[in-house]
Amino acid sequence: MRFSKEEVTAVAGRLKELPGKENARKHTKRAAIAMLSREIAELKRRGYTLEQVAEALSGSGLPISTPTLKNYLHRQRRNAERSRGSRTGSTRKASGKHAVSPAAAFRPTPDSDDI
Repeated sequence: MRFSKEEVTAVAGRLKELPGKENARKHTKRAAIAMLSREIAELKRRGYTLEQVAEALSGSGLPISTPTLKNYLHRQRRNAERSRGSRTGSTRKASGKHAVSPAAAFRPTPDSDDI
């Protein structure tokens, strides 16, 4: 089956006229905590305990236990540190040249009784 340029243009116009669709993607609990990590950190700065934060999250429709919340936040921090470290780490690759000349290479000495 083949389509003329006009038919394809007409279909394109109808597609453009479709209303926007709400993002129906669901997030995992871990992803939700990652998204809320700044707000959670702010609550902790204001004096809330993790237990109180977990209760507030559960009461707001995101049921989570204190140990799970602690675990997810720890993972979030660790992943953030890793990503920062990989971006800011300035490790240079070896140039392939030896830093020591062959004349200054290791030379074994005879054993002695000195310890």
